[in-house]
Amino acid sequence: MGNNFNDQDLEPVELTEKAPTPVKDDPYDDYEDEYGAWDSNEDNSKAKFFHITLISIMGIVVIAIIVLLARWQRGEDFVISEGDLTENYDVESEDFHVDFDPSTIDGYVDDGENNIVILGDASIYNCQDDTGIAALVADATGANVTALSLPETTIALQEDSYTQEYAQDAFNLYYIISSICGGDMGSYDLMYDSLSYIEDNSVYYSYWDSIHKIDFNKVDTLIIEYGLGDYLAKRPLIGAEVYSDQLYGLESSVAGSLNDCIVMLKERFPYMRILIVCPSFCLTKDDNGNTIGSDLYNNGQGTLGDYIVNMKYIAQQNNVAFVDNYFGIAFNASTYDGYLTPDGQYPNALGRQEIANHIVSFLP
Repeated sequence: MGNNFNDQDLEPVELTEKAPTPVKDDPYDDYEDEYGAWDSNEDNSKAKFFHITLISIMGIVVIAIIVLLARWQRGEDFVISEGDLTENYDVESEDFHVDFDPSTIDGYVDDGENNIVILGDASIYNCQDDTGIAALVADATGANVTALSLPETTIALQEDSYTQEYAQDAFNLYYIISSICGGDMGSYDLMYDSLSYIEDNSVYYSYWDSIHKIDFNKVDTLIIEYGLGDYLAKRPLIGAEVYSDQLYGLESSVAGSLNDCIVMLKERFPYMRILIVCPSFCLTKDDNGNTIGSDLYNNGQGTLGDYIVNMKYIAQQNNVAFVDNYFGIAFNASTYDGYLTPDGQYPNALGRQEIANHIVSFLP
């Protein structure tokens, strides 16, 4: 089949000259007029220099990251020495507040008095004057505040069970709480009997003579300020063995002892407000005798911060208040200068004021 067109249908077309395609101005023409021709060799050199510089910077960053990761994996300690600048730590308070109203508990009778007892370690014992924590709490609250403290005392026991060879265990927190909770007015026989096995027992005798006269049935708030002694004595955080009725191990561990103490107190004194107060930041000595922050020195069980976290966990599990004097006050690993005694281990007057103010913030 052919086309349907024939020669008669075609009309001649007048050919015209095609208009030239417009050419865009080359922007580099002006550049060449002013600066000269483009030098491709110079351009390549600059590109190579840029790439080499970029690769070098990336290499330095990668090496730095590898070094930092290696140090982190190794757990390298930063030893504080003269002239070192402290870092600014971004820390968050571990405070745990509990709404406690004894009047909601059946059988509660308000005697019209506000009685507070502080059980403490060296942080309380080392200063018992008007600048001490107990006196400051009394001034701020108007309460009757009694402080019972010992220079070397811990939450955890030295031994799994009491022995005459380490009779001082009778004055560690677990046996103190056991004595307070025993009988209508407490049972302090173990404390008294242990005195004959302790050399230079005058401090312990004074403690017994004070505590066994207190009627804890009339105590509104019990403040337990412990933890630093455990860290310095390298007490284990959790027991080596745990049991169904002792989820955190025996009382020779911090968690095991603190948990059992709180359970006993809540069962025996349901109207009593309980505050667990942790130690504050301090300096200590590492195994080589170097001064080091308690946030960095691992005593074999953990840093002081590890002790704090475990103490808070036990407080939370038992729904009692936890006062964080480690992360939650003005002085910590970056701001401790001016808040500690010359040995760097205990709070000075300014530090004690910070601690007392924080404790008072938990009181009604």
